[in-house]
Amino acid sequence: MTIFDRDAIRVFRFVRCGLDADTGVAELAYAFDDGPELVETITVPGAPFAWTARAPRRSRARCACCT
Repeated sequence: MTIFDRDAIRVFRFVRCGLDADTGVAELAYAFDDGPELVETITVPGAPFAWTARAPRRSRARCACCT
């Protein structure tokens, strides 16, 4: 097992993110430096979601890090 060395990390980056409005499943992918992805999956209760006219579906379905 490798010991986590916080001081050896140079960059924490957001790789991708998304939301499936039909299922309420959000996926967020992160990585340290050029290492493997760490994927977080969150299920938001209440799906399916209806999109409002105030914001286009594409921009509402993406998080700020991926726009």
